[in-house]
Amino acid sequence: MTTYNRYYVSGLEDKEKSRLFLAMLFAYSDAFSLLYYRRKENEKYSQNVQKIKEQLEQFRIGAEIVKEWPLTKQLDDNDPVCFFITYKTEIEAFSILEQIGCLWDFDYPTSPTDISFFKDGYCWFESCAHERINNLYLEKDREDSLISNLRDIGVKMILKGQVSEDKLFVNKKAIIRHGYEENSDTHDIVMKISDYHPGEELRLAWNAGYRIESSINNDGILITANTAGLKSLANHLLNLAQHDVPSGAQIELDKNGYLEQESVKITIRKE
Repeated sequence: MTTYNRYYVSGLEDKEKSRLFLAMLFAYSDAFSLLYYRRKENEKYSQNVQKIKEQLEQFRIGAEIVKEWPLTKQLDDNDPVCFFITYKTEIEAFSILEQIGCLWDFDYPTSPTDISFFKDGYCWFESCAHERINNLYLEKDREDSLISNLRDIGVKMILKGQVSEDKLFVNKKAIIRHGYEENSDTHDIVMKISDYHPGEELRLAWNAGYRIESSINNDGILITANTAGLKSLANHLLNLAQHDVPSGAQIELDKNGYLEQESVKITIRKE
């Protein structure tokens, strides 16, 4: 099992160092996450938080209400609403985030908080803004080039110990699979399906900016989706249809993970 060195990165109260550090994280990551915090259900996001949320919407690949996220477990008995959104690391998304300021400016109530970064679904950088703590996890045998880059930025690395891979936070929505290729001349779409291996869970590929909503009306079940959502659903169905996927395997989608709020749960099961 892979072993990681755990570092605390200091110097991130400096805005320029934070910007360069975020740029490096974007370059080495598949996805990042932000936590949208509200103390109560009826609390509205600040104007700045709402603006950032809307600007980043096109890069969204997953969203869910959570009690736990990287570096934090919610113990508040007042039942706050913690909306955890995962995004693709596109350069346009970085341009939005770099306007926020230093790492510790990613904090409630003026900004989405606790930014984290993922590679192959594993969280390799996590932060808690209001506590001003962070962890950077680097593979022991492959960290030299990254440490060199970090030193060039001017931040300091403080070794805090070692952890095994099974101790890292895993975000399945951050496992990026390019779900399709489209020929602009013929409009043919070629799906790329991740091979299924017995005993593993299905790997769902989500297209950035997807939106899917489900409801029940007098005529039956209604599924409404944008283009990215429809392509994502098509990929999921082909994924489930693979020969090695056993009968009884199923995909479950609900409002706490993949669907828009107020949606009804969708279960798709292989016969």
